[in-house]
Amino acid sequence: MGYDVDAAHTGTHGRDQLLDAVAGRSYDVFDRSVDVHISSLRRKLGDDSRNPRFIKTVRSAGYMFIDPRGQEL
Repeated sequence: MGYDVDAAHTGTHGRDQLLDAVAGRSYDVFDRSVDVHISSLRRKLGDDSRNPRFIKTVRSAGYMFIDPRGQEL
């Protein structure tokens, strides 16, 4: 399983959208698996959620990938 960042549409991706794309299942309101994976990705990338370089959290919406040059994808 995997999520193809290059093929991802621009904009914000919600937890349910990411979970469906990766796992092919519906999002449960208490399902934090996407958050755990995002946290793991940030740790591996050396990214800081308070000052993100790669993955930005958009409150009440989801996550946004950031181009390493600083542009939102």
